[in-house]
Amino acid sequence: MTKRLIKTKADHRRMRAVMSENTVTQTMTPSAGALAAGVINVEHAGVTFALSAPVGAAHYSLASGALPVGMSLNEETGVLSGTPTEVAANSFSIRGTDDFGNTKVNAYTLAVTAS
Repeated sequence: MTKRLIKTKADHRRMRAVMSENTVTQTMTPSAGALAAGVINVEHAGVTFALSAPVGAAHYSLASGALPVGMSLNEETGVLSGTPTEVAANSFSIRGTDDFGNTKVNAYTLAVTAS
């Protein structure tokens, strides 16, 4: 048996009001652009991505591109960390989304050098 959450037009109007109250324009830190460079086989200082005004919990994901090999993004905390294992100029985008679907995507670069 399937339960219907929205049964009447009044329920629908109330749900739309709740959704519009929780719709916000997000910004994300750090701002888009170049992140602190990494050095091959040296643990990176890490980067914490954060939405400016999440409604509920925020979640983070790789929207496009590729993270440096050896580094990973914690989708719950927004922390990018690890030890890069390849010299490369990495370009990627991170998406931050809150529980109401408010989203922000920023593009970043992170260079990994030999020393």
